[in-house]
Amino acid sequence: MTSVVSEETTSPLAGLHVIGLDHRTCPDPIREAVFVADAELPEFLETLRQVGFSEAMVMSTCDRVEIRAIHDGTDDVAAKVAEALTTPTPIEARQIVSALYHHTGVAALTHIFRVSAALESQVIGEPQVLGQVRASHRLATSLGMAGASLEPVLRASYTAAKRVRSETAIAEGPTSLVAAAIRVARSIHGALSGCHLAMLGVDDIALMMGAQFQENGLEYITISDRVPRRAERAARDLSAHIADFETRSKTLAQADILLCANGDGRYAVDAEMLQSALRARRRKPIFIIDLGVPADVDPAVERLDDAFLYDLNDLENLAVEGKSGRQAAITEAERIINEEISSYLGGLAGRDADSLIVELREAVERERLNLLREKPFANVEEATRLLASRLLHRPSEALRALASEDKLDTTTETLIRALLVPDDQNKGETGEF
Repeated sequence: MTSVVSEETTSPLAGLHVIGLDHRTCPDPIREAVFVADAELPEFLETLRQVGFSEAMVMSTCDRVEIRAIHDGTDDVAAKVAEALTTPTPIEARQIVSALYHHTGVAALTHIFRVSAALESQVIGEPQVLGQVRASHRLATSLGMAGASLEPVLRASYTAAKRVRSETAIAEGPTSLVAAAIRVARSIHGALSGCHLAMLGVDDIALMMGAQFQENGLEYITISDRVPRRAERAARDLSAHIADFETRSKTLAQADILLCANGDGRYAVDAEMLQSALRARRRKPIFIIDLGVPADVDPAVERLDDAFLYDLNDLENLAVEGKSGRQAAITEAERIINEEISSYLGGLAGRDADSLIVELREAVERERLNLLREKPFANVEEATRLLASRLLHRPSEALRALASEDKLDTTTETLIRALLVPDDQNKGETGEF
């Protein structure tokens, strides 16, 4: 990921942090352990508040556990987050510190924009992530932990994400993958309305596919996950049933379509397990989509009759129409994100200038009112002379101090002349104050 603006220009974002673990940086078992369920968020956010975070929100999804926060201190912020995440678990904080990504300032802003636009997802352009961000934002706001600093950043990221979805074809990638999966399912089973879909493990792609299968007529979904809290959340999202992960052999026997999304390096389904399920189904076929990285399904399954195993690469190869224009869409999405970030930072700079202008005007007004109180009967000539003298006193002293320390460079001189000396007077001369 590249920042589009240097960190030196980002003082308004100096306290912005993004700290987390995702599908690329952290093994699934650790993400499983530190997953923060909805019911645990109030206590977790309160813990962050107590260790110095003035604002914070948590995205705890199948693919990432991520904290976006405001912290103005100089402490090791990532260590504080690691401690908060691991305290309720058997894992020690030091075990996850090396896996945490930590962005600050513009890099944090860029990451937030990219996540909202689904440029950091396993499948670029997947539609669920923006809804997940919004839900996390709403919850943090309801708990009083998303305020004046996080709010504008998140709102701006939503605007950028909307532009990406409306001005590019980036959403066609996930759509084409799911369309390919649905075509295969129909070729094996016919109408989806009578099919039973089982999920072993849950990630964002599995949720997306489950929702799309439902939109295409599938009515019955069963979800199993090694983390019961994750299965419960997914079941709520899809109005699905929950089954114990350890009894997955029984679930397999009922499944016409199987989505596997563990990716923890262990086969969730082996050939013997599936052979037993096929016998129980009286050889009625099973369409298996292996979303795991590494694989969740033993490759030996492919040798079984009536088992049709596809992974993401297989589905991408079927979705050639979506694949052909995907890179162009991603490039255009990157351009939009960089443009929106530059616009946001430009707005921050403008707001800073406006604040400074207000401050200067207020200072001049205070001097004017002080003078009127001290010299209520001064004539115009005397009053303006005294006011000019007072307004120039502090900058004059500051310039003399800079000169005495040999710090009065040409840039400062040029700036002072541009501010105070009319263009048609004293060009090239050093002013006396």
